[in-house]
Amino acid sequence: METEVEEGLLSVSGILAQYVQMREEEFKKQIKENVDGLYKKKNEAVKAGNSELEKSYYNQWIEARKVNIDKVMTDDISRLSGIMSNFLESPGVYDINHELVFRLKIGSSETKEYFMKILKVKFFHDLNSKFKTYSRFSVEKGFRSYRSNVLVGSFMFFILFFYVYFTVRKKRESIFIRRIPGLDAIDDAVGRATEMGKPIIYDSGIGAFINPQTIASMLILKSVAKKVAEFKAEIIYPAYDPIVLQVAEEMIASGFLDAGYPEDHKKDNCFFMVQDQFAFAAGLAGLIARKKPATALHFGSYAAESLLISEAGFAAGAIQVAGTVEASQLPFFITACDYTLIGEELYAAAAYLSRDAQILSNLKLSDYGKILFGILFLLGTILLTINSEWTIIADILDTY
Repeated sequence: METEVEEGLLSVSGILAQYVQMREEEFKKQIKENVDGLYKKKNEAVKAGNSELEKSYYNQWIEARKVNIDKVMTDDISRLSGIMSNFLESPGVYDINHELVFRLKIGSSETKEYFMKILKVKFFHDLNSKFKTYSRFSVEKGFRSYRSNVLVGSFMFFILFFYVYFTVRKKRESIFIRRIPGLDAIDDAVGRATEMGKPIIYDSGIGAFINPQTIASMLILKSVAKKVAEFKAEIIYPAYDPIVLQVAEEMIASGFLDAGYPEDHKKDNCFFMVQDQFAFAAGLAGLIARKKPATALHFGSYAAESLLISEAGFAAGAIQVAGTVEASQLPFFITACDYTLIGEELYAAAAYLSRDAQILSNLKLSDYGKILFGILFLLGTILLTINSEWTIIADILDTY
């Protein structure tokens, strides 16, 4: 029965799609009339000297120009499928519930009727979802020419990406990256810890390993671990995420190995603390208070716990260097820490220290992207200043 009804709905959705496609010329005419009508109203507002009304009609005119035939046809098929959905309305929530069990126990005469009702709910809910999918894809098919800008932009991006990537791979040692003052502070902080005979505490925030900030933090950790091994100091890494812990252990071990002192790596100094935001902050603050480290390094993704952690380091008298992309947490790090890597400086530091081709490519691509969008912004401003009706930049960037 379900198969038969599903095939029937598929047939109905095809008929509705054909009906909508037959109205294509009508829709095109409607689109043109909307654009022309709003433009006429805008000009009338200009003649009347009503700047507020002119601005309103201008914005409506811009939005009307973005509407394409596929969007109108999709809206119409949604309207029609909505009407059809009323006949497939779910009467409730599908569940083998306590009421059904109770009716069965007492042998109610309405048990069969109630059971058929909950079956109907599941049956019609599934069919309703399928029908909407059938109807939509019966209309939205073929090449969408109005999204050609996305296709061209994607090709240009990948061409630029591979060009930058292969260029970086060849010249990654000679590529200039401005040295951030906070990186010099890391060397000084490690040296201070060695002189004082106190440990260094390093944490990477509360981000998972899929977070770009956490990945950048791991690259910085490897460089710090190498420096710690060379200075014969001690590094402690408390982890928020157990997966990040595994990566951090490998990074620290690799850093000690690169320095030529793999036997100095103490695996017990890398441990899982707790995967709860404020419990982690409390645990880390307590660790800092007990160990009294000479240096505390905070690089990664942070939220409200940033102030608790950095304040604990300040109270312990540690030199603190922090870095995050979270703009809302930067004021706390800037206030409580000696040096702070602000925003993208975290990624720049990871690229500078690791010299990894992929990270360097991302850094250079972001620089080129800023230049490109800066040029587009300047060009768009000039075009709108010359003539407010020139919307070529917006037309290129917009897609519906």
